[in-house]
Amino acid sequence: MCSKISAQTITLSDNRKLGYSIYGDPKGFPMLFFHGWPGTRLDISCLASIAKEHYVKIIGIDRPGMTYSTFQKRRKIADFPSDVLALINHLKLDEYSILAFSTGAMYAIECALQIPEKIKKIGLVSSVPYYKINWSGTSGQRLYRHAKIFWHFPWLVRPVLRIVSDIGLNRYKRNPTKTYLNNLKNLSKIDRELWEIEDIRKWLFDEFLPDLLLSSRKGIAYDLFLLVVGLGSAKEYPEIPPITSPIFLWHGDNDDIVPHIASIEQNKIFKGSKLTIYPNEGHKMIYTHFTEIIEELK
Repeated sequence: MCSKISAQTITLSDNRKLGYSIYGDPKGFPMLFFHGWPGTRLDISCLASIAKEHYVKIIGIDRPGMTYSTFQKRRKIADFPSDVLALINHLKLDEYSILAFSTGAMYAIECALQIPEKIKKIGLVSSVPYYKINWSGTSGQRLYRHAKIFWHFPWLVRPVLRIVSDIGLNRYKRNPTKTYLNNLKNLSKIDRELWEIEDIRKWLFDEFLPDLLLSSRKGIAYDLFLLVVGLGSAKEYPEIPPITSPIFLWHGDNDDIVPHIASIEQNKIFKGSKLTIYPNEGHKMIYTHFTEIIEELK
């Protein structure tokens, strides 16, 4: 199921490196993959054989500060499309779709706004909302309230998030097995069962975690900071829809990390979007429904 994936980089106009990996079918339909948090371009590399079977070429990209991409001071979510455009030009892509998981959805929407020309479709899986949505009366209300507080005090939240990220990384470096087992307890039952599959577990320890731990600590912390600030300062969706690419949303109704109300509400604001809610699925449902997702985005 899982195989080692090589990494490549390109040099951007400001001399930063942008890391990426290509897996699946090298001649297949190109699909840019935007990872979650904490994540890297290899978030779904254990699904490379499935992508190959379905003639899809996954191009996973490390955001600045993650693994092979150089940290970018004071970056914003809106800065990422210029990096993506440089990679598109480097790979000479005529068209492509975007597959975004969790936090990656925010960056996918920014690309749809800034560089829409070659985007065929956009897929948002277990997605963090980019625009302001109605969290009232849902389990996401507390998450949004905290994000609003953090947005008003960014000078306070940045060092706090740095400490939180450092603690998590240090635990995995000192005792990865114990940390893994402790983290399993915090997952929903369906996500926990997925993570306990032997192939997934082997990929996690042999490939994903060693790769993630190459990331700069400030890169991981800053990526979390942008997530929190993005949630707390979410904009209203314009009356005139600014996004022309078809948008598809997938979410599990048992997601206890990003409540599925996020995708339900987003589906109301994106004109012509298509929503699929999977019963009894958690945050990691991209692994269990990968085939239908990539078939839709081809």
